[in-house]
Amino acid sequence: MKVFILLILEIGHLHVGISAVTHSLKHLVTEISGETIFPEFTAVSLLDNCQVGYFDSISKTAVPKTEWIQGNGLDFWDFHSELSIVYYQLFKRRIKGWNYLFNQSMST
Repeated sequence: MKVFILLILEIGHLHVGISAVTHSLKHLVTEISGETIFPEFTAVSLLDNCQVGYFDSISKTAVPKTEWIQGNGLDFWDFHSELSIVYYQLFKRRIKGWNYLFNQSMST
């Protein structure tokens, strides 16, 4: 069984108004191909190293992970669910391309 794992770390900095406070926003994405019990695609959002959101390819729904961020409304989380699904579909295309480039069979 061949399993391929890709971990992507996206780091951003948020500046709030004219305040001197700097915050960090990180998106951790894990992509796994092959036969596994884990989701193929998982995304976690961290604000100042505190998990604020989660998405995986099984539930296909972005979920708020802190009480204070849940009040953003369903439109906010629906948008993030749709965006995460787009990234998941891109992942599946990338895996097919990489398998072709590296002459890997899609069969197990």
